[in-house]
Amino acid sequence: MMKNKNSSIKNTLIFIAVSALIIAVGVSVPFGLLALKSRQSNLPGGVVDAENIQPYGSNTIHMEKSIVEAINFYCSDKSIFSQVDKTWIATKENDFNEIGIQNRLYEEGNPRSDEFVNTLDDIITNSLAESGFGNAIIVSSTEEISNEHTLYKISAQDNNTIVIMDGDTGVPVVSTISVITSVNPASVNRASLRSEIVSLYQDYTGLDFVYLNSDPGSVDDYDSFYLYEIENTDHTVRLTIVINSGWYWLPPDSNSEDWQPTDKYIWTIGIYCNDYYQDYVQPNAN
Repeated sequence: MMKNKNSSIKNTLIFIAVSALIIAVGVSVPFGLLALKSRQSNLPGGVVDAENIQPYGSNTIHMEKSIVEAINFYCSDKSIFSQVDKTWIATKENDFNEIGIQNRLYEEGNPRSDEFVNTLDDIITNSLAESGFGNAIIVSSTEEISNEHTLYKISAQDNNTIVIMDGDTGVPVVSTISVITSVNPASVNRASLRSEIVSLYQDYTGLDFVYLNSDPGSVDDYDSFYLYEIENTDHTVRLTIVINSGWYWLPPDSNSEDWQPTDKYIWTIGIYCNDYYQDYVQPNAN
């Protein structure tokens, strides 16, 4: 009887030991294989180019590429719009929808959006109490005269406002917007105006921008200067925003050969993509 009891205990102990061994092997083998695969000598060699790491989705990448192509094409042939014959009118009353870019994008399956310059005009008007585009603008396109990237040109306020837009996305790549207003420079929050412009670009492009440089300049009763530079996170699109103001004078006319002062100010808001500001605006300023 005692012998059978000892045999039963022995068998139980052997069963427990074998079970424990099986469990230990089952746990250790996967970890051993993982450790072997994770050795430095077994990992893939080489490096990945930074440009192959994309922080954006496909739609934003397309937007980014299109903007770069647009500014490069315009910088390579800034006289392209001297060849354009077809022009048409877009009105503020219709939110400048006659431009037609956002309508086309909507028909292609994109969300409905206002034309970029309409929202930009609202931002400027809210800040300076006057529009930079007025009640009507002249629109022209390079689509019929060039196989290169399509550009649109917006002309307003007797050509004192000029905007060059990427014809594929409707996003401006060069803007010089002139505003004549009674608003004193000292009362304008230029940083807030700049922030709204940056937010507009972020909304329409999907790009994230980081700070590069700024120069708040000075503000007096008549003149002011403000510069702000940002760049998207993969260093492909850079924006330079320049906000200037000065005392507004009327040119000589039949009543006087002298320039005549007024009680108004002239503001110029420039928005430039990539090297346009450095290469074309700054040299010409001298």
